[in-house]
Amino acid sequence: HDEEVEQVQRAAPAGAEVPASADRFQPISRLGEGAMGAIDIARDVYLRRKVALKTVLPEMARHPQIMGRFLSEMQITAQLEHPNIVPVYALDVRAGGALGYAMKLVQGRDLATLLDEAREKVDRGEPLDDEHTLDKRLEIFLKVCDALEYAHEKGIVHRDLKPANIMIGRHNEVYLMDWGIARPIGAGGQALDAGFELIEQNDPSAKAVGRTHVGETIGTPQYMSP
Repeated sequence: HDEEVEQVQRAAPAGAEVPASADRFQPISRLGEGAMGAIDIARDVYLRRKVALKTVLPEMARHPQIMGRFLSEMQITAQLEHPNIVPVYALDVRAGGALGYAMKLVQGRDLATLLDEAREKVDRGEPLDDEHTLDKRLEIFLKVCDALEYAHEKGIVHRDLKPANIMIGRHNEVYLMDWGIARPIGAGGQALDAGFELIEQNDPSAKAVGRTHVGETIGTPQYMSP
């Protein structure tokens, strides 16, 4: 870290201050938390921009299988360089040893929200505006297909494709997110899935049903292929 700070300081404009912090990414606020990891809005102290920082929850970091899955997610996402796949910026090792990675902070909403809004407008008898029309939704769908085609050409299957994992940015950019259970095509057996116990879902709500389950069956039930 000291060498990185020195390099940035040499490249910085005269008078600019670069914090000599052990942690390059400083969390600002929490975006969300799942069974295994959390995502925070964080500040990159070197480049002075906001990023999305994904880290493994402390209680999960003790499980080698979970850490293996997290590393796989990070490496797969970083190697899939496509306009419709969220870009990874850097690996982050916290001062306390926690592992994470920084990626583009997409400011917008997910496709699930947009679909709900379109459905509500139809139910109320309101006309659809430009961002909710069928043509617009099909445009988003085709961009997701482009991302999947690229991933499949690289030998990667996403395995958790659902509207909640598709983000639409403020400038109409479309990103396929959350490659946490992605897997190389033809990977031997269940190598990346072994050693996981089923995480019980005690909440019977529709929102809980739409969350990703980890266990013998991995994925989101109503979006999994037969």
